[in-house]
Amino acid sequence: EVGGTGTGSTIVGPVSGLGSIIVDGVRIDDSTASVRNADGQSVPRDAVKLGTVVEAATGPISDDGAGNRSATAQSVQIRTELRGPLQAIDLAAMRVTVLGQVVAITASTVIDGGAASLALGQVVEIHGNQDVQAQRFVATRIEAVGGNADFKVRGVAQNVTASPPRLSIAGQSYDLAATGVPAGVADDRFVATSVERVQRNGPWPVIRAKADDRRTTDGQQTELA
Repeated sequence: EVGGTGTGSTIVGPVSGLGSIIVDGVRIDDSTASVRNADGQSVPRDAVKLGTVVEAATGPISDDGAGNRSATAQSVQIRTELRGPLQAIDLAAMRVTVLGQVVAITASTVIDGGAASLALGQVVEIHGNQDVQAQRFVATRIEAVGGNADFKVRGVAQNVTASPPRLSIAGQSYDLAATGVPAGVADDRFVATSVERVQRNGPWPVIRAKADDRRTTDGQQTELA
């Protein structure tokens, strides 16, 4: 996806190669861009890998008159939809479960270490997008991360209630008793949450939550060539 105002653009999508970012025919020079991970921390450029979903803020898109468009990125934000332990692995059905969320694996999903490396209880990050209608996530990349990392879920909020403070994402219910409903969060709006490590008989307890205005990746194609 490419969006712009004339003075700058926002480009979002999964990485399918390494080098300068190409999205919808736009070649983006990211050699001087700052890169942040899903927690907002500065990371080296090689943190952007195959299947990683990124959001790049660029300058104006130029056109050389021959159909070749280009831009320069000021920043690249890595996006993670889920981070947590693998609760179920069904490679025959091409899906895994993380924090109660069903995650579809496709032929183009990049699995760091290969599918055989996936193990129950392993903490992973899921890059991809949410299929709201099917109530699942579709992975573009799955990679193992350190076990001390916060467990996170980002997605489209549904069934938001103030009393009791709860919401659901892709059919999984989340308890907002510790945070309340964040300002700006309503049905069909993105929300980013950090959750407890144990589910406790019902909705997953949320320890931090905020409205998330990042763009959806549905239908987007991003390439690093």
